[in-house]
Amino acid sequence: MSARDPAEAVEVLNLVLKFFGDGERWVRGSLSDRRGKRCLVGALDFVTSHHGMNSNAAEQYLADEISAAGDCNDARGDCARFRAGLRRALCGGPHRVSEAVLRRDSLSDFNDGCEDFAKLRTLILQARATAVNDADAGPAPGRGFDIELDERVMA
Repeated sequence: MSARDPAEAVEVLNLVLKFFGDGERWVRGSLSDRRGKRCLVGALDFVTSHHGMNSNAAEQYLADEISAAGDCNDARGDCARFRAGLRRALCGGPHRVSEAVLRRDSLSDFNDGCEDFAKLRTLILQARATAVNDADAGPAPGRGFDIELDERVMA
């Protein structure tokens, strides 16, 4: 798995939470309902494109939380397990599927399996908390310079 930027993940997850509000802009079963409601993947796409950001780190934190929860106790869980097995089979075969596609499919499965927005909100908050902890643990990757606002930098 590639290095991820926890600070960017926190920003993206904050934007997703702000987008959804109290769940009035959340939908299941499609990326968008063409009236402004979006699923988790659709919301990630919308906020990151609107703010010129990358959603990879946020997606990784969300997928990690889904894997940690591992709640597949109903018929939807059986379907999700079947699709997960299918994705694993595709990964090993001649038709390779990227990690990002598999991760987004997992996020979509989780979104569509939520009974209500509260469960999705809990997932986003847990992923955000993990990203905040990781951001506090050390410097963000690729950020080698600490420049104060009043300092001059010469190249």
